[in-house]
Amino acid sequence: MFRIKSYYVILYIMFILINNSPLISQTFSWNQINTGLSSLEVNDLDINISDHIFVCTWWADGIFRSTNNGASWFRINSGLPEDGRGAWTLSISNSGVIFLGGVGMYRSTDNGNTWSATGLTSNLGPQTIAFDSNNHIYAGIQSATNSEIGVYKSTDNGNNWTQLNNIFYVTKIAIANNGDIFAGTYQNGIYRSSDNGNSWTLLNSSISIIRGLDFNSNGHIFVGSSGDGIFRSTDNGDSWTKTSNGLSNQNVQSIVINSNDRIFASTYGGGVFQSSDNGTSWSKVNSGLTNSNAWPLALNSSEFLFVGTYGGGVYISSQNTVSVHENSNTIPNSFILSNNYPNPFNPNTTITFGLDSDSDVSVKIFNLSGKLISTLQNNFKTKGWHSITWNGTNDSGNKVGGGIYFYQVIAGDFVQTKKMMLMK
Repeated sequence: MFRIKSYYVILYIMFILINNSPLISQTFSWNQINTGLSSLEVNDLDINISDHIFVCTWWADGIFRSTNNGASWFRINSGLPEDGRGAWTLSISNSGVIFLGGVGMYRSTDNGNTWSATGLTSNLGPQTIAFDSNNHIYAGIQSATNSEIGVYKSTDNGNNWTQLNNIFYVTKIAIANNGDIFAGTYQNGIYRSSDNGNSWTLLNSSISIIRGLDFNSNGHIFVGSSGDGIFRSTDNGDSWTKTSNGLSNQNVQSIVINSNDRIFASTYGGGVFQSSDNGTSWSKVNSGLTNSNAWPLALNSSEFLFVGTYGGGVYISSQNTVSVHENSNTIPNSFILSNNYPNPFNPNTTITFGLDSDSDVSVKIFNLSGKLISTLQNNFKTKGWHSITWNGTNDSGNKVGGGIYFYQVIAGDFVQTKKMMLMK
């Protein structure tokens, strides 16, 4: 019990520190966070479950880690050949092991303090790394020998690898919630495997230089092409539609989607764009971003957005991305339930939802055992965005104890439930 309470306290302290930082403002903007980062050319960026941030930088300076939300950075190259030269991509497994690709592949099991070689030799150059729900590793490999290219798989934490195919120049691998594996390539389109990589289907051969690939909560797939913008599939990749309206720069390098299905896309030369309507339209979010050569994107557990740039280092969004709500005049194209904000909270939190059509709506709070605590709303609402605040009391007006609670929104045929934590 003590350990659980301590964990909640740590989460709460982290949240308070972030939200009382001078970086927070009322509009979405960026702040540069480069103290200790000796190279400002960032190839890749990932964040672990403790919100420690890891970046690999271009060629000479290797790997850096920040344990304080980017306020300071430290090099962590112990065990890497040539002090981390040639690092191109990094990715963190579900169990917290960090994998680094470039000239061969290295891994760290101690939060980046030390590194050791995996079974991928130095003549194999991973360009992208992904993990399935079993922590099996998939890597897109480049090699001077054409027979060695393609997607490789390891089921033993990187010790041994199996070549699954010889698809040329795999630039991005991502795995959907249903387990399907998608591999984007430089020149040969996008592929899908529905049997753990044993066989592959070419889905579209015309999308090239695929750098970004992510999925929203409805399973829609978004692919970013460096040169041809963004494409969307709503049928698991069988068909694709270009969705680049407002995307004034087509050189897409990365795509991430937050829990509200807000999509962010980085572009080389155009900065960062966002879409809140399932990719139908895009707008720039570049205030404070002094370098427009945006490359990797990542969200931390509080859904602050980080972007690495080529020449400007790392930036953090001034605001939690789920708290940047859509304009009240915007009509979402589907039902959307946002994460409550703030979370954790004490004593008030706001629940925001979007309706694509007029509907009767109920908003209810339940405790961990499923008991109804409070009915916040049970009436008719017009289409658009709506917010309601819970003040931590039950239907009798009495304050409830701290802990985990669930909020459920029912709107017509749509039912969605999310978790929140009340601190005491």
